[in-house]
Amino acid sequence: MNVNWDDPFWSKCCPEALSGCWLWHGTEFARGYGQFWNGSRRVQAHRHAYELVNGPIPSGMFICHRCDVPSCVNPDHLFLGSHADNMQDMTRKGRGRVPHVRGERHGASKLTDAQRAEMRARRAKGASGRDLGRAFGVSASQALRVVDGVKPRGWQSPASHTRLTADRVRDARLRRAAGETLASIAREMGVSYQTLSVAIAGRTWRHVR
Repeated sequence: MNVNWDDPFWSKCCPEALSGCWLWHGTEFARGYGQFWNGSRRVQAHRHAYELVNGPIPSGMFICHRCDVPSCVNPDHLFLGSHADNMQDMTRKGRGRVPHVRGERHGASKLTDAQRAEMRARRAKGASGRDLGRAFGVSASQALRVVDGVKPRGWQSPASHTRLTADRVRDARLRRAAGETLASIAREMGVSYQTLSVAIAGRTWRHVR
């Protein structure tokens, strides 16, 4: 891969050692994809990164992510595809649109309505998110979303986003330290890869220990 590191574009990305992703730290638009203003129009960062290394993108073609991290601009993680390729890639990675159904009626749900009610009751008595997760076979962050009344991504449209809380930031840092990938944690928590990355690194949520 031939990268001209003198191009100012690359100064706005930060390599992530374990995943190999180059995270865009400039402006983002919908669903965490990077963008910037080139003087006349807004440009998608991952498409521009691909063109810098591989040349112009043929008309009508898409640039897809092998890593499934929208903010990644590493050319090695990008590949050229048609609209059909892009849709198939989304489906394989579980990012297709899902019906807006709730609770145990959704095929992706791990918990029954009775289990969620029991989790809320235990939380009211002082149980931690980690304790609830272990008891019900889910992650601590998912348990906290249930008791907080925030529906997991499996229950609603993937475009929805949950907000980070202090408990979720602590949980994400512990899971990252244990070797879980940023991409999988971000998907489960319903936040962008970049948002979670800076929170785990301590550039945001500095007060959380």
